[in-house]
Amino acid sequence: MFKQRLISGIILVLIAFVTLYYGGFLTFFVVGAISLIGVFELLRVIQMEKSALGVIVYTGSVLYYLLLLLGLEQYVMQLALLVLILLIAVYVFTFPKYEISSIAISYFALFYVTVMLSCIYRIRMLSDGAYMVVLVFLSAWGNDTLAYSNLPNAAGKAGRYLPMAIPVIMQAATHKVRYFSKTPNPYFFSILFCVITDFESY
Repeated sequence: MFKQRLISGIILVLIAFVTLYYGGFLTFFVVGAISLIGVFELLRVIQMEKSALGVIVYTGSVLYYLLLLLGLEQYVMQLALLVLILLIAVYVFTFPKYEISSIAISYFALFYVTVMLSCIYRIRMLSDGAYMVVLVFLSAWGNDTLAYSNLPNAAGKAGRYLPMAIPVIMQAATHKVRYFSKTPNPYFFSILFCVITDFESY
């Protein structure tokens, strides 16, 4: 399991590197395509990927990315309300074809998949986005990969905190990342997170 996830993770990192290196429209279209695939896979879990609910969420995802592309983020809330209204309308007018849980999961997919993944593109388009977006992938890849290794058990608490140290190391190397102020302490948030998660052992 560990070896398989490590190899697949390396391949995905290489693909991500090429996509994020060029940025712009390439990153936009790749992230948008992955979002639609992710929404499709999530809806397939509840067997709604080819239903009217799926069509509404797919359309909402495409419109959301169009708003990002055109710089009209101020209309995202209106789009979210429109998608919700359409989902509820389908639920009411086709009752009892769909369960309310299907409506909730379909609406949740728009935010959990589309909006969340779009943050990769939005981070990349920042002034220091080329550096900051690397932290996203290294943090996710490091935590996910090392979670299936024996390192946390073998090295104790140090092994458990090692994945969390990856973004701190990258920040110290680049000196480009900004968090909440012009002169932030890059180590504060990782240390705080380590302290909080340490309560799991009690």
